[in-house]
Amino acid sequence: MRGERPDLFRDGAGVPLRPSGPRSRNVAAGARRPGDGWGVAVVPRPAARLAGRPAVRDARRGREPPARSGAFPTGREACGTTPVLLPAAAPATWRNALTGEEIAAVRGRSGGATIPLAAALRTLPAAVLAGGSLPFRI
Repeated sequence: MRGERPDLFRDGAGVPLRPSGPRSRNVAAGARRPGDGWGVAVVPRPAARLAGRPAVRDARRGREPPARSGAFPTGREACGTTPVLLPAAAPATWRNALTGEEIAAVRGRSGGATIPLAAALRTLPAAVLAGGSLPFRI
């Protein structure tokens, strides 16, 4: 992405993204937006917490289930139902530049869109997402 869209890194306005939900304290996300293209980075913080250390209480008690201890923090098992909230102008479809996976934003009842953290981190414990007119390669 950096080679094909240097304006994303040179001119793109930074947009902080806010995770919401049970694992929101364990992820950092931000976007860059030059014109009609978007780039989003999603990373765990600290990764050990998403990987199951310390264990989280049982889902029957209103909490997310614990992730596998020692595993990369990926997918629903590590991320639960935590979404990353998107600005209103964000694209509805994203491509993970690291894996090639396509991720659809989810529209909520209030009209706002989110990226499910479990979808963004389905394969790797970090994601670089391209949306809008951005290319899908790094």
